[in-house]
Amino acid sequence: MSTALAARGLTLDVSVPDSSVVADRRWLREAVANLILVVCKYSTSRTRIRLSATVAGDLLTITVCDPANGSHSLRSATGLELAVVRAVAEASGGSAEVETPDDGSYRVSLSLPV
Repeated sequence: MSTALAARGLTLDVSVPDSSVVADRRWLREAVANLILVVCKYSTSRTRIRLSATVAGDLLTITVCDPANGSHSLRSATGLELAVVRAVAEASGGSAEVETPDDGSYRVSLSLPV
């Protein structure tokens, strides 16, 4: 993963709480890697990407965000990476979401029950 980031000149900042989810470890790792790959695919070089996790109620949401380079092409992202994220989310009783807010950023999120 670090090679893919470095090749594009991207930096990954990580901020996650100490929490646990009921999910297959291998598939969860694959889903998070694919979240990062989806954002890398649509980011411009020399961008700082953020990976964060929050717990709200009974959901842990893992989000990868490019805060500066919103991409309209991400709205139609249907690649293999996103399909893997959605499959893991649904198999774990969660969901996956792509957001392109008006502030110029974009986010890809995976929400799982805790």
